[in-house]
Parts: sequence; structure tokens; C-alpha cells
Amino acid sequence: MPTCPNCGSYVPLGNHSCSCGTTIGSRDDEYLEEMKEMERLKHQYFLEEQRKELMQRKKENPYKQDFLNDLYHEGAKEIYLERMEEGISEIEEKFSAKFNGIYFHNSAIFFKFLVETEYYDAIIRAYYDISYAYNYVELITDIVTPYFDKLYSNQDFRNLVKMTESKINAKFRYCEIVILGNELVVYAYFENRRFFLDVDNMVLS
Repeated sequence: MPTCPNCGSYVPLGNHSCSCGTTIGSRDDEYLEEMKEMERLKHQYFLEEQRKELMQRKKENPYKQDFLNDLYHEGAKEIYLERMEEGISEIEEKFSAKFNGIYFHNSAIFFKFLVETEYYDAIIRAYYDISYAYNYVELITDIVTPYFDKLYSNQDFRNLVKMTESKINAKFRYCEIVILGNELVVYAYFENRRFFLDVDNMVLS
């Protein structure tokens, strides 16, 4: 039987107070307190290890893009960062593009890429949904922002437009860029027709 810490008298099992008025804690109470203390120490250890890991990460820059290193420093999951880095590299390689920045919307990170050619420049986009770690970077195929200043000022293109206007009896309107597979394709629009523009040979078909 436990003894009273105040007067030394024996206290029957199950009683939580002594005849002298001292409250006695039960073994169950002691066990619960021990468990709480162990959980607190485990949590404290986890936080300390997490802090050490973040401090170590801030000294490392394992990725090519600064924004990925920033996310890495903040403790982002490496599977996210690896998938984004892979996707960015693939798009850069496929389209001879340069990574051109990011923006965030809801659970997605959007990436911009600049494609520069002799006759036009273009911004293409992709996104990565961080709500699921095993997603991949997805190319946005229906939105391309073209810049045709170089093409519209090219004398060969201007001559081609004039010749085509005369031939089909329709005015030129504008050009657009469409993503088809791994290529950027240029179309020229006239009042009543659309032509594929082979910019390398400056031919409409």
C-alpha cells in the first residue's frame, strides 16, 4: 500500500486522500503524467531535428532555379521539387525555351518559358499541382503569347502577304502560334482562309 507523503500513514489502495487530508495521486495518474512527459519530449526532439534540418537546407542550393532552392530552404517536400525541376528541364529542351518565371494560383504553380527564334518570340506556359506529390508538370497547350514584331517587319514575309492577298483576294489579318506535339506552329490568317506558315522557307501552305 502507498504511504502518505505528509504524515507517513498507509493509504488503502483506491483511496486518493489520507486521513490527514493530504491528496494522494494514483498510479494511473502517475502513468498518465509520465506518458505526457514522454510525448512532450518526443515532440520537442522532433522540432529540434526539424530546425536542424532547415538550418542545414539553408546552406544548400541543389537546384538550378532559385525559386526551387527557396522552396527547399523553407522545407518543401523534395519529391515536389524534383518533379518540377524535371518538368522544367524537359520543356526547355523540347522547345529550346528559357525558364522565364513563376506565379501561384490556388494549389498550382505556373511556369513561364520564353522561346526566341529568328522570326518571332513566344511565351509558353506549364503548371504543377502541388496538392498531390506524384503529379507531373503539365504543358498548357491552348495558351501561347506570341510576339511577331520581327516577322511583321521582315521584307520576305511582307512580300509573301501581298502576293497572297492578291492571289486569294482577301486581306491579311494576323498570325498565331499553336503548340502541336513538341513544336510551335505558325498560322497566318486572312479574311477567309488560314495558312500554315513555314517560316524557315517563308512559304504559306
